[in-house]
Amino acid sequence: MIRAALGSKRPALVMNYAEQEKRLRLYRLIGGGGATALLALDLFAIHAERGPKTVEKIAFIALALALAGATYYLPFYLNLTTEDEKRLRWAVKFRWILCGIVAAGGAPFVVGATHRLASTLALFGTVAAIATVNAFVRELIRRRTDALRVVPKIYLLTDAALAISWTWWKIGSIAFLSLALQWASLCYIVTAEPTRAAWKQARRRIIVFAIAAVAMLALTIVAEPDRALFAAAAALMTCWCACELLAAFTFDWHAKARAGVVAEIAAFTGEAHERVCRRLLEASGALAENWRRDRPSSPEEIVAWYRRNSRLYIYDLANFHLYGKHVRFTLELLKLARGRVLDYGAGIGDLALELARRGHAVVHFDLDGDARSFAIWRAKREGLTNVDFPTKTERIGGAFETIYALDVLEHLPDPEDTLRFLVSKLAPHGRLILTAPFGATDAHPMHLAPALDVRRFLDQRGLREAKGWRRWFGPAMIRRRHVMIYRRTD
Repeated sequence: MIRAALGSKRPALVMNYAEQEKRLRLYRLIGGGGATALLALDLFAIHAERGPKTVEKIAFIALALALAGATYYLPFYLNLTTEDEKRLRWAVKFRWILCGIVAAGGAPFVVGATHRLASTLALFGTVAAIATVNAFVRELIRRRTDALRVVPKIYLLTDAALAISWTWWKIGSIAFLSLALQWASLCYIVTAEPTRAAWKQARRRIIVFAIAAVAMLALTIVAEPDRALFAAAAALMTCWCACELLAAFTFDWHAKARAGVVAEIAAFTGEAHERVCRRLLEASGALAENWRRDRPSSPEEIVAWYRRNSRLYIYDLANFHLYGKHVRFTLELLKLARGRVLDYGAGIGDLALELARRGHAVVHFDLDGDARSFAIWRAKREGLTNVDFPTKTERIGGAFETIYALDVLEHLPDPEDTLRFLVSKLAPHGRLILTAPFGATDAHPMHLAPALDVRRFLDQRGLREAKGWRRWFGPAMIRRRHVMIYRRTD
């Protein structure tokens, strides 16, 4: 894993958020630039083409805007994860959505077409083809272990064939063909095997597509009669270049972060790297299975269960913290920290230790177990002396300007008592950041559902909601309703 700072001799970090922040800024720069260039070329191609009617061009513009947004977002969402199956789940879900988009978006073309009957048949035939292929692929995923290698290619061939057919039969236009092929290419690149996006394999493709995009753009400028054609070709080449570049960047980003996670857990547990990799993927399912088998009910049984399964939580939490959406979430949470900090239910200590690295006096509180021991081991390994590790609330002294209670209340048999304690420890004008996703799910059967209205409880004790603009414009995870940010007003 990359060092916390150049020249630093500290050991590699399980999650170096300073490095994650740098990579996120770079991704925004590359992704934003690529998506903007792509959108500009697509809009120019749509404007330059004379055949489509106004209503069709409006539909093309909407498609181009959605494509630019997806080009920026999807590599981050689908590549920064340890679940390869996530790509396939997204691809299947997207195709069902695509059926509705094609049916609704194709209506303007059918209404304005010269041969309305043929266009209607083509539209319904397209929807039927997409649905049929998707049903086939869903069954293929269930039966084959190498689906990640096969499915993206099936989707690419199907999408390209449908787009070319619409253009061949004069139903679509050059701009439509370019946009459709760009969508097909984007979906293929972000769902293909992750190793395809490795820098060594992707570098040559990126260079070729970049040169081709520049050549097509030059022809767009000089070849006035065929300007729309070359602009559409330049947009297609730009899409390929941007998608390959962002896929390679996120693959490298995730691979380095994951290597650091695996190396440090292996150093703590003494396990082989291959076994750590397997347990990262298996831990969440193992925890759910253990809960369903043991069915703890009393407070004492629940506490004992978490202590027994603490080792599994090392892998589960480390794996979850590798997700791109969680990286953005944590980086936003770090900005909220002020003064002395309490991380209640801190687990393996990713947040608490990062706050300590940034100079905060931190209290890491959790049950005594392997996860806490791992956090202590990491703090000693890095030489962090500004973080404490009590296991009893009586040993948490003083007030805190910032208190985090993330993914903890839903695990407690009496969250109201815990909330009362946290409020009592909050300094005047201090911030309380917490999550409360109450209620069991298939993936998390251990999430309890107490009869507690957290917002009302905090309002009654003089705290005021302070989520502000993050409610609408913050990272996806922080916008969720169960994520709460409150400030003490007294």
